[in-house]
Amino acid sequence: KPYLAQRGLGEGNYFTLENGRVPEEFFSELDIVYIASPPWAHLPQTKASVQRGVYTITEKPLVPTREELWELRQLGRRPEIYRLLSPGDHYLYKPVSRHMIEHASEILGGRKIRRVSATLFEEAGKDNLLGFRRKEWLLTPEAGGGVMMDTGIHLAAILSKILHLEFLSCQDAELFDLYPAEGFPCESGCYARFTAREPRE
Repeated sequence: KPYLAQRGLGEGNYFTLENGRVPEEFFSELDIVYIASPPWAHLPQTKASVQRGVYTITEKPLVPTREELWELRQLGRRPEIYRLLSPGDHYLYKPVSRHMIEHASEILGGRKIRRVSATLFEEAGKDNLLGFRRKEWLLTPEAGGGVMMDTGIHLAAILSKILHLEFLSCQDAELFDLYPAEGFPCESGCYARFTAREPRE
């Protein structure tokens, strides 16, 4: 509340969520909702939004578990709901990503991609964000961080567009720590193998 008050957002300009539940009055006269809450709240909030006919963009990961993904897919069997939902893969719209996607065939020149490596860099000074340490979130899987939940999802989204593939599942993954001296709360490196297929029309 103090953080919001400092930026001119007083009581009555925001909603307080209890256990991730969005109050009914939030959806009044809305056309689109962007959900950027912790991953454990994505499923109930996404369901509440699309079931009310609101266009919904949910930040990655769309849901954190396979069981929740299945529940969301069951909901998506209703075509009108399926059209309302989109994951928030914002890395797809960064200039370098858009260039790679738009010029993939030219860049590859007929060659095949057999292995992909990705490294995340950020500007110095971005550690403090909205009053908390960004590094603590970025490397905490429960909050949507970690090399697989954060960087891995972005990489899969970009590759799906470049290769025109739909990623189905992660077959196996070897997690390791690139920087043991830093004392990060989870893995900072990973080798992973995925299954994929051509997208259905």
